[in-house]
Amino acid sequence: MTKETYLHEAIEVLRECAALMEKKGKDYQGGSVCDDDYYPHGWKSFDTMLNTKLLRFRSVMEQEGDVNFDSADDCLRDLINYASRCVVWLNRRSQQEHLENEELVNDKPPGYFPE
Repeated sequence: MTKETYLHEAIEVLRECAALMEKKGKDYQGGSVCDDDYYPHGWKSFDTMLNTKLLRFRSVMEQEGDVNFDSADDCLRDLINYASRCVVWLNRRSQQEHLENEELVNDKPPGYFPE
């Protein structure tokens, strides 16, 4: 008896999302604009983006697919990619805080001599 699993198909969706992120990233990066510029309000920027995509998904589903542009699939792939960007942002912030705390611990006042 084989057990049905979504795992392999889900992994393929994640690969496709990664390819989409890479492709779209080329359009979003350029000139003086960098990643952090898209998140001026920190985690609240992600909260807004994720909520907007979730509302768009709900709107598409309630219209039963009778929409002109974004499909439910498009909305969900955007959610996956924004969520993964948020994870990266959180990890970078955590690493930065760790480094700053380490600097405070290691930063000794002038003339400090341990006994």
